[in-house]
Amino acid sequence: KYIEIDEKAIDRSVKKLLKARFDLGEMDDPSKVSWTKIPFSVVASAAHRRVFIVGHLEYEPLTLDKEYRRDLSRQLPIHQPEHYYRHDNPEAGVDFVWQTAAVQFYGNWLRDP
Repeated sequence: KYIEIDEKAIDRSVKKLLKARFDLGEMDDPSKVSWTKIPFSVVASAAHRRVFIVGHLEYEPLTLDKEYRRDLSRQLPIHQPEHYYRHDNPEAGVDFVWQTAAVQFYGNWLRDP
């Protein structure tokens, strides 16, 4: 969906995001950062009592594609989703990389007593 956002708000958010990424070691050599082996879509706290989800694991493969193409057809100023299409090419189809994480997450959640 198209939503107008204040540029200053974006600047503040980007600064906070980059600071957090540097603090977490995301700009370091991945071989020196222990958590890089964890799938990007699921990150657990040190106590493993809380789970944080990045993205929408519940999305079917074409949900975002339909929204993107709808907004394009309405000629809204929308950017192509990043890391969503194979080779970043909408004509190459959706790269459904979150399927494994989604199946595991919801499977574990439903089995939890």
